[in-house]
Amino acid sequence: MRRQDMKIVELRAERFKRLSAVEISPAGDVVIISGKNGAGKSSVLDAIWLALGGAPAAKDSGTTRPVKDGEADAFVRLDLGEITVTRKWTADGGSSLTVEGAKGKKFSSPQTLLDSLVGSLSFDPLAFSRMSPKEQRKALTEAVKLDFDPDALDAQRKELYDERTAANRELKTLEARLSSMPVPKAGVPDEEENLSDLLNELKAANAEIERQAQERRKLEEMRARATALKEQIDKLRAELSSLAEQGKAQAELVDSLGECPAIADIEQRINSIQETNAIVRAAREYRAVKAAADNVRRESEELTRKMEGIELAKSQGFERAQFPVKGLAFDAEGVTFGGIPFQQCSSAEQVRIAVAVAAALNPKIRVIRIADGSLLDSASMAEIERLAKEHDMQIWIERVDESGGVGIVIEDGAVREG
Repeated sequence: MRRQDMKIVELRAERFKRLSAVEISPAGDVVIISGKNGAGKSSVLDAIWLALGGAPAAKDSGTTRPVKDGEADAFVRLDLGEITVTRKWTADGGSSLTVEGAKGKKFSSPQTLLDSLVGSLSFDPLAFSRMSPKEQRKALTEAVKLDFDPDALDAQRKELYDERTAANRELKTLEARLSSMPVPKAGVPDEEENLSDLLNELKAANAEIERQAQERRKLEEMRARATALKEQIDKLRAELSSLAEQGKAQAELVDSLGECPAIADIEQRINSIQETNAIVRAAREYRAVKAAADNVRRESEELTRKMEGIELAKSQGFERAQFPVKGLAFDAEGVTFGGIPFQQCSSAEQVRIAVAVAAALNPKIRVIRIADGSLLDSASMAEIERLAKEHDMQIWIERVDESGGVGIVIEDGAVREG
């Protein structure tokens, strides 16, 4: 059997909850069930959903006793055109389900069949508005076919975001160090001068000075000794002559000595090179920190570009997807509409989105229930009527009304005549 989209052609319910017996053949896309509180309005809508959903629907609606008080059994029959659903209950807790095709064919697994025909939000599309952001996101992903994995992109973006946060933290530390460091003047070299060469030169100069001093002392000793020998000229003439010759040679040697090295100049140069090297070291450290800061800044900017690329990929993927409502999307936190979190949208927008998402889940049984319809203003009701036509849905709405002039009126568990 080829299952076409189905709506309720006729609803019959007897002895179900507050209902005695009702028979409704709805007309139009929006079916309003009205009446006073306690008249049985909710029982009409619950009859539809318990017939289709069985035990899970009974649990969600809080129906523990589907059989009307004082009765032995109850039943609900839904004529959906292509199939007819009959659900029966007994007062002792028993129940049965029959699904028949247009030609009387019975299905062996009727609840499995119904589960495949009914959308997950059909029982109450406005439940979408009451879901948590995560649950709304899950429901929307079931309704929309995407050619990309938004969770994978969100995970990738989070990883990049964490990397960028770490990079920015390091950049802030480096920039703080830079702010406390003096900026080196232009022309300061990258490398320090070699101090050891000057120290060796100083050592050699001191050694040369000491050598020359020794030579001068030797000359003075020789002269002193010559003076003493002159007093003993008779005895030591030969020795005096020899010493005189030696003295002459030594004098020539001393005369040939150059000027003493300029110790003060070397010491001044040492002090100067130490100051210069301190400046070089400071400049080198500044340049290293600045280079590190520049690298981290570039890394942060690259991570930002990658994150923007992910957002662009998601945006383009969302544009390709067929969302139930234009402007609808989702991020890691939940559903958005026009870039605004769903919870911040107006009531009318939330109603429109919730119904559109329920329709997009593509139930074959195109029936939706809205409880608490009395809370909907005229603009929301007009929007629901438009959505019903746009999505080819049959929307059943429960409303409290005492005028008796709104929709199908339920009174004392039955449809009011006239």
